[in-house]
Amino acid sequence: MIRLEQITDKPEMGAKATLDRPLDHLVACHRRIEERLEILERAAVHLGDRRDEAMETIENCFRFLDSNGMWHTADEEESIFPRLQGRLNQTDAQFLRSLEA
Repeated sequence: MIRLEQITDKPEMGAKATLDRPLDHLVACHRRIEERLEILERAAVHLGDRRDEAMETIENCFRFLDSNGMWHTADEEESIFPRLQGRLNQTDAQFLRSLEA
């Protein structure tokens, strides 16, 4: 039986997400966060008919978001965004400011 929270943590085809390829790694992290949000939506639908499994899935998603999701946000705010400042054109700098907000 496939559990609701089971997903594949793979980047898009052709991209190898490693710490040596920080942008691919960042994109893969975003995908994992987005996948957990989608899983939360699917699990909520099953609170009535498969409550125990849905609650376990929801707890697992929150555990992931509380750990990996927080690390990801910290990486962006403390490392990536400051390094990009001053290196972007005006449009990209404005987009970065919107992400920070």
